[in-house]
Amino acid sequence: MVSTKEIFSSVFLAVGGFLFGYDSGIITSTISLDTFKEYFTSPSDTVTGGIVSAFQGGAIAGTMVNMLFADRLGRKRTILVGSVISCVGCALQAGAVTMVMLMVGRFIAGLAVGMLTSTIPMYAAELSEPKWRATLSGLLQWTHDEARVILGRLRAKASPETIDLEFREIRDVILADRAAGNTSWKRILTKPSWRKRLILGCGVQAFGPLSGINVINYYGPRIYEILGIDNRTSLMIIGISGALSIVYCTLGLYLVDKVGRVKPLIVSAAILAAALLVYPAEIFPIEVRALGNALTTFTNWSVNLIFAQFTPHALSTVGFQYFYLFFGLNLIAMVCYYFFYPETKGRTLEQIDELFGDQLVPHAMVDPEGAAAAIEKEMM
Repeated sequence: MVSTKEIFSSVFLAVGGFLFGYDSGIITSTISLDTFKEYFTSPSDTVTGGIVSAFQGGAIAGTMVNMLFADRLGRKRTILVGSVISCVGCALQAGAVTMVMLMVGRFIAGLAVGMLTSTIPMYAAELSEPKWRATLSGLLQWTHDEARVILGRLRAKASPETIDLEFREIRDVILADRAAGNTSWKRILTKPSWRKRLILGCGVQAFGPLSGINVINYYGPRIYEILGIDNRTSLMIIGISGALSIVYCTLGLYLVDKVGRVKPLIVSAAILAAALLVYPAEIFPIEVRALGNALTTFTNWSVNLIFAQFTPHALSTVGFQYFYLFFGLNLIAMVCYYFFYPETKGRTLEQIDELFGDQLVPHAMVDPEGAAAAIEKEMM
């Protein structure tokens, strides 16, 4: 059974994901309001795209901050810094009296969300047991003694023997990774197994916005206007859709630990749903986990920025035909998930290296004797 501490930690961390969803909901309704258009003198398609994409631009900058500083700051400090920055950005948006002030506020808020979205799923994955990791991650540095105490608290309902084995497995893999050395930026691109992880992680992060879901989230009223639906009704439709999304996500979080990660990705691409963020959070080894997650999240926000900026113009130019693009992209995503993505369900973060052919030591939870012998040999 999952412990209360794990649940509380993951629910608390999920607030970071809430910031992105809240921004999406607020900006969608804001840019469609007559009072907004009147105050800012009917902004053009380019300016409207800039209002929305300023947030994505900030998020890209946030992931770059994590690439450079996430390992130095650690998970908790990165989340704390991101939360403080978010408060500043939100205050500027709420008090904006000029278009420049609004865009600067959105950029700063995006900076915070970029930091949080590339840290929180990874941190939740590190806290979670394998069979509950997708559920807890979807809601979103160790010394040996401190690590053993913290792991005991997180796994309060597990037996001491199981906790000891998991601790040994984590410790052994970290020691082996650090003994191997060379975890530079160049290494994550040149080492074949790490490069494969990076490509898969960037792929799943890109296919999310390529599904078209964020275009609908940001420009729903504009899209419904093409269909002849008034603004009030379109906002009501978006609200109902958002409420149903909570139900669908709750079901998805339960199913993803039952049927795996890859099958839901295939189905979601087939029916134009959003891809889960669990996969990239768990496929990287500890030595490059922060860098890998920052790079994959950078991909997500880069694709988001492109569509956020150019969608108003596309809707004005080609109308509903714009969505044929997303139909084709979702078919491509479905094929890629089916043929190229290995399943990670039920494995500890340390055991995932078996899937990519770069296992350095036996895993204590699978082969405790072999793991002990390997570490003893390493220490000699």
